[in-house]
Formats: sequence, structure tokens, C-alpha cells
Amino acid sequence: MKIVVNITSYVGTGGNAEHYYAKVWELDTKDSIYVVAQRALMGHGEELERTFTDVKETRRLNQKDDTRQWKIGGLTERFGSIKQIKNFVSDKYPDSDLAFLWFNNMESEDRDIVERNPAIPEKTGEKIKIQNFEGFSSEFVNLTEGSIHEVLGVPARYQGKETPGFEGVWVWGVTEPVKILTHEYIKV
Repeated sequence: MKIVVNITSYVGTGGNAEHYYAKVWELDTKDSIYVVAQRALMGHGEELERTFTDVKETRRLNQKDDTRQWKIGGLTERFGSIKQIKNFVSDKYPDSDLAFLWFNNMESEDRDIVERNPAIPEKTGEKIKIQNFEGFSSEFVNLTEGSIHEVLGVPARYQGKETPGFEGVWVWGVTEPVKILTHEYIKV
């Protein structure tokens, strides 16, 4: 199951977001969450609702709205922050891949995507030998000078995102696929 969340906000007279809303789409597809986020059609979806559980929040909203409609146990579409929306959705859909889009932003940043069980890229059958490797990270400790690695296909999250000048191949780092630039390896 893939979940796409479109976040919007209500902006008050001071220009700051006062509260947030979210629409949720539940999609049963085998496509990666990155593909789903790129193709998402915004404008439809189920309005995300939550139950009030905090007395201070209901008091603050009743005072702010000059009303007595907000009560503990009541439903609301209002959220106090984007983080609150993300936590709520993550708890509601613990096993689903999630994409959070802001104001219909189709160019969603990777940090707004939660991939619970990422697809493992398949091995291509090619091998490379590391030489003149310049990467530094705890993810690269297995990529030592002269070490040989099997080449992987491009991970789903990076498909269609090639950057000119940064061509290379993908291999396993310590815990995830990493890209080795063309000048840092030779084919075996």
C-alpha cells in the first residue's frame, strides 16, 4: 500500500501558518513510492481527521476561534504542524510507504518520502574494482582500494534523476546502495 499526503495550511493575518490540513490517498500499487509521488494527481482525496486528546489544545482553539465547539474526543481536520501530520499518518499507516507533498509540490524532496520496505536493486552481472575512490562516509568503509564489487541496477528512488557530470554505477555500501563515480573504478 502506498500513501500520498497533500499538506496545505491556513495562513492568518500575520502571514504565519496557523494550522495545517492534509488530504490522504491510499493507493494499492506495485509501483515504487517515488513513481507514485511523481504521478500523484492532487485535488481529490479523503480529508485527514484526528481526535482531540489534549485539553490545552482545545482550550487554545476555543479561545482563538471565540467558540466552544472544540472538545476532547471530538474530530478535527486541523493540525498544529507538519510534524504532527507526519507522525499521525505514520502511526495510522505503519506498514505503508508514504509520500508527503506540500502545496501540490510534485518535486517532493526525498526526506518527505518514507519507504518502509525498499526494493533491493538487482545485480547486473557486471563487476568493478575500486581505484582512486574519494568518497568518505561510514557507508563506504567496505569500498577500499582494489576491492571488487558487483554492480547493481539503479535504485527506484534515483531512477530518472541522473545528474550530468556524476555518471557511475551502483554497488552495495555497508547498508544500502551507493553510487561510485566513473573515475573511481575500473570494470573487471
